[in-house]
Amino acid sequence: MAQMNLARLQSCMARARRGGELTIGFFGGSITQGCAASAPERCYAYRVFRWWEAAFPMARFHYVNAGIGGTGSHFGAARAVEDLLMYQPDFVVVDFSVNDRENEREAYEGVLRRMLSWPSAPAVVLLNNIDYNTGYTAQDCHNQVGDWYGLPHVSLRDTVYRRMLAGEFTREELTPDGLHPSDKGHGLIAAEITALLEAARTGPEEAEAPLPAPL
Repeated sequence: MAQMNLARLQSCMARARRGGELTIGFFGGSITQGCAASAPERCYAYRVFRWWEAAFPMARFHYVNAGIGGTGSHFGAARAVEDLLMYQPDFVVVDFSVNDRENEREAYEGVLRRMLSWPSAPAVVLLNNIDYNTGYTAQDCHNQVGDWYGLPHVSLRDTVYRRMLAGEFTREELTPDGLHPSDKGHGLIAAEITALLEAARTGPEEAEAPLPAPL
């Protein structure tokens, strides 16, 4: 299993520090699309995009939200180029964790390999959302693939969902239907992602590892 590697993410941030032009992308289903957020700018994806703008004011950023409700990795592998990669992203968050099942691991790996081998060499972060009604998430399956490629990942099961079970939040505060986050839920997702980004920004520089053979 590969260790988490932040080299691509740090390279992306170095270009932003120098005042470069970067494209920040998001690829997933209805949660990424922003379903149940009160406005598009309140979804987790746009909040993370705004973090990049605030963290690197000298850079110029473009936002691409390629979330489509009800889609998983099988459709994602087919639409990755047309919906996201054609924009040459520098950074991508990927989340199909509530739409995929265990038997879709190969399709999920196909999505990741297509991104990692794309000419723009985007830094890829895996997001694992959760069904707040049932506790279902494809996190374990997805992280097994992600770990093979050394990709950083963020878990809602291990953070926000656990805090909900401990009584810090009610389910109704986080989601109106048990699945799609409210504005507060989207804010908490964004906070977990930006915490990872802050750690990468302040951590020691890493060297990029070569793309391994398929898992």
